[in-house]
Amino acid sequence: MREDAALALKGLRPASPYRAAMLHSAAMSWLLEGDIDRVDALLTHAYDIAVGFGIEPMIPMLFAEQSLVAAQREDWAAVDSLLKRAVEIVDAGHFDAYWTRR
Repeated sequence: MREDAALALKGLRPASPYRAAMLHSAAMSWLLEGDIDRVDALLTHAYDIAVGFGIEPMIPMLFAEQSLVAAQREDWAAVDSLLKRAVEIVDAGHFDAYWTRR
């Protein structure tokens, strides 16, 4: 997974919106190994890209993944905040017609 994400990142333009998904994939590979500092950095970068390109459906997913990092750090206030933000976006969003739903 990590090698595929790294290969895809090398092939994408720096201004590609798909970089957010590849950074998320790379972060998940590090999460499986327990490297939460690296996961946190990658998810933060993915979030910045998702926000910059308006990839709104990805943002709650990134918040949910970041809550896992916060839980491993036993930062329960951050867990609560991240999950509330994720739910708010999903509740307010109109993702029924979004292309990934099909």
